[in-house]
Order: sequence, then structure tokens, then C-alpha cells
Amino acid sequence: MFTVYHGNRLERLADRLAQTLAEPPASPLLPEQVAVQSMGMARWLSLQLADRLGICAHVDFQFPGSLIWKLMRMVLPELPAVSPFAPEVLTWSILREWSTLRRQPAFAEVRGYLETADGPADYELARRLAETFDQYLVYRPDWIRRWEAGEEDHWQARLWRAIAARHRNPDGPVHWVQAGDLFLKTLERDRQAADRLPRRIGLFGVPSLSPAYLQLLAALAERIEVHLFLLDPCREYWGDVESEKSIARRERDEAPAAA
Repeated sequence: MFTVYHGNRLERLADRLAQTLAEPPASPLLPEQVAVQSMGMARWLSLQLADRLGICAHVDFQFPGSLIWKLMRMVLPELPAVSPFAPEVLTWSILREWSTLRRQPAFAEVRGYLETADGPADYELARRLAETFDQYLVYRPDWIRRWEAGEEDHWQARLWRAIAARHRNPDGPVHWVQAGDLFLKTLERDRQAADRLPRRIGLFGVPSLSPAYLQLLAALAERIEVHLFLLDPCREYWGDVESEKSIARRERDEAPAAA
């Protein structure tokens, strides 16, 4: 079940979350799983829940990506606790590949930048690339699949293939795209796999979710409760809000034809 709660005040959304958490979980030993956008939001929300419920305990606040990775590990226990393609790990993998790849013609532009940049350019570039690749995994999985299939030959694709080859694991997935694909297949063919998932999860105040995240959440919602608490910064119903251009077009179309 996928339930979306809309509100223009965080306090009212916290009321609905408290009502949801007040219902007894499937097992009192399992923590509630709630995704938030920041740890500041987690601290504020824990105080709000404590005020409404008397106590806020056994609630696991995480970022959306961390929560989804944790849920995938419940179904796919072979997944590592931290992916080798997480930005903090991938940074060092990129640095390790520079020693050989930077001499290839395809990396001439990157090599030129590193030779003229000031300071620790290698590390800074590797860190930024690791963060960029992390976004590719979440928002452009189609690129990752094409690169790993050898369909493109630019320097980013070459770098990705080199890192993926080093971390290749014949026994299971190693990064988010592979894990997500296997997770969906496992849920589809093994109905008992959902028994290892929590009864419900919540996502509070998260302003945006990638299509890949939404696909996984939709699959989860067929087996567990997924509660999305969405902040709308408007007191009006969005469906009734029209731009001046839209109103003018509608009035023009509805105006009686000239005699």
C-alpha cells in the first residue's frame, strides 16, 4: 500500500506520522524505518514525535538512498553494508585508476586539466567524479547499463568500465543499479522474500525522488506499507492553481465565436 500525505505545514505532517507510528508494528523488536532529507530534519522530527507520543525511541532515521539500500540487503543478504560504489569509497577507486588511464588518448582533456590545476587536483577531481557517478547510478541507470555493455567510448565510460571490472563479483551485484534490478526480480519470483522486510516504512519531507527510487518504492508498496509525507508549500490545491497564460487560453477557447 502506497499512501501519500500532503500538507503545507510540517507540524501537521508530523501529526500524521505520529498517528501512523502509534499503530503497533508487526514486531516490537524491529525499529521503525523513516527516511528524511537531512539529519537536522531527523532531530526536529524526533522531538515532534516525542511530544506527541510521549517518547521517540526505536526509530531509525536515514537518508532515502541508505534506507533503500538497507531494504535491498534484507532481501539480498549478499549485498555489502557499504557499496564499493558509494562516493566515499569510489573516490579512492578513481584515484587508483588514474595511474594507467590518464596516459590514454581518450583522457587527454582530463590530463591537461590535472597538469595545469593548482593544489590537490587529483583528489578533488576524483571526489567530484565519485559524487557525479553516484548521481548517474540513481538518476541515469540507462547510462550505466550502456557503459557496462561497451556501447560508448568517451573517457567517463572508460573510467567506469575500469572500476566496474576491478569490482566485478560473479556471486552478486556490486552497485546500486545491479542491486536494484536483482531486488525487483527477487521480489517478483519469490513472494516469501517480502517476509524479511519491515511492515512499513515512511519518507518524511523528502522534496524529490528519482524515477529509480520511485520504481523500487512502488514494488515495495505491493508488499508492505509505504507512507510518503509530502510538504506542499501552498495552501491551495495544486490542481486548481492556474497560470495567467492558462487562464487566458481557456477564456479564449470558451469565448463565443464572433457573429
